[in-house]
Formats: sequence, structure tokens, C-alpha cells
Amino acid sequence: MQFTISARGKLAAQPIQQFIKANFDNIPIEQIDSFFGFTTPSPLYGGRIWHYTELSEYDVRSMYKLGINVRLDQGGLPEFQARSQRDQEHQEPEKDRQGDGDL
Repeated sequence: MQFTISARGKLAAQPIQQFIKANFDNIPIEQIDSFFGFTTPSPLYGGRIWHYTELSEYDVRSMYKLGINVRLDQGGLPEFQARSQRDQEHQEPEKDRQGDGDL
């Protein structure tokens, strides 16, 4: 089972690893598919008052190293947008179930 978790309530100065340990320690890292959070101000913030980004550049880099993705990034971090595009372009083709060819 995979989970997408909200970063709402994460303090700006709190590293994502501490946030995970403090709030989601019962979920194995391997089961966290992504975090839903903003990296820049957004009109999609649901009418709430904007205080700070929920996911910093450090958080996003750390998440990628842990195999965790970002949802609703808003494209606010150009280097990660470029990396994401490179990753998509360089993905290995899927193999069929027998492993002898591309799908």
C-alpha cells in the first residue's frame, strides 16, 4: 500500500525527515509515495492565509533521495522541474511479464 501525505502543519525550519518521524513514524518510508505540499505561494491554497512554503528545496531534495515524490509542486523550483523532465525522458522502458521485451 502506498500513501500520499499532506505536509500541512510542517514548520518551515523543520526538515522533512523530522516531520515524518514526529507525525508518520508508523508508516514505513517505502510506503510513502509522495507528500502533498507547496513549494511556492499558490492561488490554490484554499482561501487560507499563506505563511510560508511547506516544502523547502532541502525537503524536496531529501524526499527524492528517499524515493518520495512531490504533489502539487506548482513548478516553483526550476531545478527540480528540469530534473523531473530529465527523469521522465530517461526512464527505462517497461518490460512485459516474461521480461523479454518492451510493452
